[in-house]
Amino acid sequence: MPAYFQLVGQMHLDYPSTSGTTLYVPPIIFDRNIHRVPLGVRLADMLWCGAGLSGLHCNSTTSIPTSVYSLPLTLAERVGGWDVGPESIGEDLHMWLKCSLALSANLTTRVVYSPASQCNVDTDIKGLRGYFCGLHARYVQALRHTWGALDVGYMIQEVGGRVRQLSTVQRGLEVRYRTPLRAEK
Repeated sequence: MPAYFQLVGQMHLDYPSTSGTTLYVPPIIFDRNIHRVPLGVRLADMLWCGAGLSGLHCNSTTSIPTSVYSLPLTLAERVGGWDVGPESIGEDLHMWLKCSLALSANLTTRVVYSPASQCNVDTDIKGLRGYFCGLHARYVQALRHTWGALDVGYMIQEVGGRVRQLSTVQRGLEVRYRTPLRAEK
């Protein structure tokens, strides 16, 4: 990981105009214990890596982090830090979404070309029983990943709140200046 932090630091300095609004995202790779887990676990994690990689190309406008990301502390403070309630269970996606909404979709994501090495879910149980316990552990992890769908509700709530705020401001301006802000048909 030393190369990762060097790259993040260098990118932070190379792009000063966006350094305060940038989230840094590396690709992930499950390589630490791949020889000890069932084939189904390896396959699921390779697909998960592929899903993460799909947004990390130079023409992508949206690079959603999968598990690993970095951001400046000033950005974390600007958006109110990390949420800790049940609405933030998909923490990586949730923080990306929270930053993006707080910055009115002006969040910059930069790909850090230094893969984050991770472990597959594993069990210490050996033999055939261990094989099935390993598959079950991956299933439980997949269920946790589906909790990220809660962020759809979070996004709707946040966007809806912003639309209501804009409507309130618009009505206030119409009353103050006694002029509708919409053109009559």
